[in-house]
Amino acid sequence: MASPVYLASAALFGIALVALAATLARSRDWRVYAPPSEERDGFDAAEATMQSPTTWLWAFLLLALGVGGGAVLYVAGPAGVVRRSAWLAMGIVTAVMFGGFAFWGTYESVRHRGVGSATAALAGLWLVGGLFVVAVVVKLLTA
Repeated sequence: MASPVYLASAALFGIALVALAATLARSRDWRVYAPPSEERDGFDAAEATMQSPTTWLWAFLLLALGVGGGAVLYVAGPAGVVRRSAWLAMGIVTAVMFGGFAFWGTYESVRHRGVGSATAALAGLWLVGGLFVVAVVVKLLTA
């Protein structure tokens, strides 16, 4: 049977994922400006909260502390032994997430400036390829 820590982590992640999906499904088109109205419903209050930099700061800090705490719990697991394949998998997931973030950010930035989707995809792939080359060079120099 799985460790209770893993089950709790999976449950919390599932709840966060469902909340994120519900928020994105209900979100409005952020490129359309609507003047503020006199009456504010619950969604407008949530929208104002999500636009606050303080909210994003606290969300980032909680996420960073959660990931750090999860790593500590993983390393100090019941047996205290961490397999190499698990660390490799965590590294691959981190690299894919960072690469996806870099690609998508570049793609959306270029598309927002009026460039076609093929050129935007090329710019995103060029950035990710450049980061991969830098990672290989650093690995070769430090090996």
